[in-house]
Order: sequence, then C-alpha cells, then structure tokens
Amino acid sequence: MCPTERILKMWIERLGEKFSLSASAFYGGSKKISRITVTIYNTVSMIHPELLDSFNLIVLDEVHHAGSEVFSSIIHRLSDGHRVMALTATLKREDERHMIIMSKLPVVYCLDLATAIKHRLVAPVEVIPIGVDMNDRERREYSEIERKISNVKNALKTPNEDEEKRRLEKQLKIYINQRRILLSRLEAKKEAVYNIALKYPNERILVFSESIESIEGLKKYLLERGVRAETYHLLGISHMLSSTSHQ
Repeated sequence: MCPTERILKMWIERLGEKFSLSASAFYGGSKKISRITVTIYNTVSMIHPELLDSFNLIVLDEVHHAGSEVFSSIIHRLSDGHRVMALTATLKREDERHMIIMSKLPVVYCLDLATAIKHRLVAPVEVIPIGVDMNDRERREYSEIERKISNVKNALKTPNEDEEKRRLEKQLKIYINQRRILLSRLEAKKEAVYNIALKYPNERILVFSESIESIEGLKKYLLERGVRAETYHLLGISHMLSSTSHQ
C-alpha cells in the first residue's frame, strides 16, 4: 500500500525488473487482485477497506500517511492475523498523529543516515544551514499562528467529545499548514538563494519549496536579477531548476 499512483507504478515496475515478481494494481485505474497486489491508501481507506482481509502480509509504504484523519482507519482495521511491515523515513508528524501508528505498529528497526551512507545506500550529503530573518510583518504573523497552535494543543490535552476532538485536530492541521506556508514565503529567503546562485555561477541548482506560489515568486525574483530559472510542478510538489549563469 502506497500514497500515490506514481509510487504504485514504481513498485510494480521494480518488483518485476529487480526481483522478477509479477504484481497487480488495485486502484481507480485497475482492480486486479493477485498474490502480490499494490494499492493506494485512498482506495483502501475510502472505498475498499475489505481488501486488507484478503492478505496475510501488509506492506505500508510511507506509513506516516496512515496517521492522517482520513487514512488512520487502515491502522485500526489491522488485526492480530496480519503480519505488517511499515516503511518511512519521516515517521514523526507535526500533528502528533504518528502516535496512532505507533500504538499498533511499534518501531522495530531504524537505519540512521550515518549507517546508510557508510554502506553506500544513500549518497553522502553535507547539510549547511543558512538562517534568514523575518521582517516585522512576518514575525507578527508567525507569533499569532504559534499562539493558535499552542492553544489548540492545550485544548486537545483535556477530555473532549469525539466530534470536538476531530474539530480541534482539523483546526490544528490548518494552523500547522499556515505556518509551513508562511515560512516558505519569507522574503529574505529569496536573497539567500540569489546569493547562493552568485557563489556557484557554473553549477545547476535544484530548489525545493512548500508551495507553487513561493517557488514562482522566487523564480520572478531571480529573473529580475539576471539569473535564469525555470519551475517544475508535479503532484502538488513544486521545485525549481535553476541555471545560475546570468542572462
């Protein structure tokens, strides 16, 4: 089980190419059940929860998605008769709903980045944080969102009716998303990226951001300063391909 159609197709291709295993797809575009079946969280949680009862081994790819309000029904439906392997590099959720996953599926193995690099499972990386300052407007907006998040979290600590709890959890998700979007649009980030482009004039640079709006704004900022840049948006995730040579 995986989060998107694109990943579903990747699973089927890799199982065939690398392991010579034939797998079928069960989702909106195809509904075929075989010994190895690849499906999507949305298909199981919203339409065919009974699909879980047809298999003894369940593999949950990117399992952090199963902590969401929509998909958590999958976790609750798992029984003692299921063998489950859950995979993710980002288990912890900002809304803390990863605790729903861990209540049923405790962590049994964690591969840390240093070990993965040592065994050449991932490419070595060097992380260099570059901090930027908020302007007065951004700081006020950030403080207000943080206040709202804190209030909702405190409200969730007290006993609530199920309906009220769901309302608070939904509100918390909205505020967390507002904070994420605000941080993606900080004006000072544009100059920081521009300075990186100037520092590495002969390198191609890939920039990821939280929203299409923020990445389009960055593209406009770079173009106005003579740095060639293009944007690429896929499945709601946006990133920018930047050639740092000047026009």
